[in-house]
Amino acid sequence: MKGKKINESWKNMKKKVLNMVEILENRDIKNGMITPIILQYDEEDKPIRVNDDYIDIGYSSKQSPSRILSNLYPYKFNYYGSEVNSIEAAIQSLKYSDENIRKICYEYSGLDSVHLRGMTPYDWQKEGILYTPIKSINRFSEEYQDFLDELYFSVFQNPLYKNNLKNSKNKLLDHTIGENDIRYTTLTRTEYISRLYALRYCIQKELFEKDKTISILKKVRIELKK
Repeated sequence: MKGKKINESWKNMKKKVLNMVEILENRDIKNGMITPIILQYDEEDKPIRVNDDYIDIGYSSKQSPSRILSNLYPYKFNYYGSEVNSIEAAIQSLKYSDENIRKICYEYSGLDSVHLRGMTPYDWQKEGILYTPIKSINRFSEEYQDFLDELYFSVFQNPLYKNNLKNSKNKLLDHTIGENDIRYTTLTRTEYISRLYALRYCIQKELFEKDKTISILKKVRIELKK
């Protein structure tokens, strides 16, 4: 059993606590991927999702700090003139060319927003094309990254979301169950977590104007490519 003992790898990781300043200075980034947290385990060999050092984000978690930062959590925000009930709803809607189906997606949060994908046979992975409310976008383009920045800035306007992210303080963040290959997901683990770090940095520095927030989001993207 791993128990609650902290191994040497975790001790080494604690020496390199990942915060936004380090990201912006291009540290703790390897091969285009944010250095992952190293999970601790309890006496039953179950991963500890939240402790004093990190938060491993997951909607199924029973620990609130982990659950409330999930894209599936119900945060209402304005999305190109429509009200969306979760970040996941907006992301899942990208898989539908039919505007009416996209708007149905907007109404959902939690796993329901994920399972709506059964409403259409379209396989975005074959075409690489996603459908925003204003135009179709190539998933592998910088234009899509610009879109994701705009999406996260939109949810950033929700006071509860902003407060919950603020309360994560300087803890390491990760989504260890996330996919990191852009061919198989519309939001990789790195695309997701890097934006949370960027937005948390904006909270800490009180950079709330859109141009300043978007600038930070874009700067992180540039650093991750180095």
